[in-house]
Amino acid sequence: VNPCGRATAVAEVNVLDKPGPPAAFDITEITNESCVLTWNPPRDDGGSKITNYILERRATDSEIWHKLSSTIKETTFKATNLIPLKEYIFRVSAENMYGIGEPVQHSPIIAKYPFDPPGPPTRLQPSDITKDALTLTG
Repeated sequence: VNPCGRATAVAEVNVLDKPGPPAAFDITEITNESCVLTWNPPRDDGGSKITNYILERRATDSEIWHKLSSTIKETTFKATNLIPLKEYIFRVSAENMYGIGEPVQHSPIIAKYPFDPPGPPTRLQPSDITKDALTLTG
């Protein structure tokens, strides 16, 4: 407002920035040496197309993050070469032309099959015993 009158204008602003964290980060198909990681694109892409994703992992007994890949174009990745029975934390971040956004981190997983190996047989009964063979039933 000034002595000559009043003017108003509407402006649309597009803020350009790094993307937000990826969404719905999940880990499936866990074995003693691999797992499959999936996520959705960030809800906020920073006003620029996501160019790639960066995936990192660390053992829970370490503070050092290891980059598994920084050139992932899809929203899925199979992590391999895990050490059996070791506990890992994974995180993924999105990148656009303005930089790398904040990562999303998954809760720790243990590199093991979702079942335990069978225990030893119990209550075995030998029968049909010969010089070089026998039948065991439990």
